[in-house]
Amino acid sequence: MHITNSILYGMFIVTSISCRSHRYNPDLSFQTAFYNRLDTLKALENDSVFYKNLAKPYQTFQNQIVYLSKVSSINAEVYIGHVMYYQNKSKLDKDVKKWKKWYKRNKYWITLSKADSIYNAP
Repeated sequence: MHITNSILYGMFIVTSISCRSHRYNPDLSFQTAFYNRLDTLKALENDSVFYKNLAKPYQTFQNQIVYLSKVSSINAEVYIGHVMYYQNKSKLDKDVKKWKKWYKRNKYWITLSKADSIYNAP
């Protein structure tokens, strides 16, 4: 009985250590992609040179909003009519702040493949 308890305890320790090591290592590819989307969104909304150099700026803007909203389950405060846009910069800033907060809470479990699966789900 003592050997069985020792084996179970050892398995518990190994499992705890492996879970902890994964938990403290966010997926850097998702982190890069996530923050690139936020930066792109801010650049597009601010009508920067970046925006003017894109072939399809509106489509890029819409893609960023849809991706971030689906992956985080946080709806953007955009006006959705004939065209999707932010009515003012404070709404964009508010969304970016919510998405960054979401990332900080979820960075240890989300990976790029999980995020893409969420995004591509029907």
